[in-house]
Amino acid sequence: MPSESSQPESELKTELTPRAYLLTRLADVEPERPLWLWLGHIPKGKIVLIDGDPATGKSTLALDIAAHVTTGTVWPDGSAGCDPANVLLLTAEDGLADTVSPRIRAVQGDASKMFALSEVQGWQGGSDYAHRRTATDSTGCA
Repeated sequence: MPSESSQPESELKTELTPRAYLLTRLADVEPERPLWLWLGHIPKGKIVLIDGDPATGKSTLALDIAAHVTTGTVWPDGSAGCDPANVLLLTAEDGLADTVSPRIRAVQGDASKMFALSEVQGWQGGSDYAHRRTATDSTGCA
C-alpha cells in the first residue's frame, strides 16, 4: 500500500522531535492545591481570560480586579483581599493613555503595580505563552 507521504519514514520522525512540542503523561503529574488571589474565583500565578460579547464590561471587570490585586482591598463578596501584588494586563483593544490608565485610576488601583504588555519583539508566531510567562515573572505579577 502506498505511503501517504513522499518522505521516508526517518525524515518524518525528525519532523516530530521533542523540540516541537512537549507531552506530559498526567499519571506523572503530582496534584497540587491552587493558591488563590480571590478564593474560588481567581487563582494566583495563572493566566485568567475574561471572555464575552462586545460592550458587556469585560475591560471594566478586568481593571476592577486589577485594582483589588494592586491594593489588596476587600473583594466584592466581602472576602479578605490578597496581599498587594503586581498585575500584567494584556489588552488588544483599549488604548493605554486614553482608556486603561484613566480607568485604573478611577477604580483607585495602584498604577505603579500595573504593567501592560504592549509589544513582543521577534515573535515568529505560534504560542506566545512563554513571552507572557517571562513578562509575568520579570514584573513579579500575581
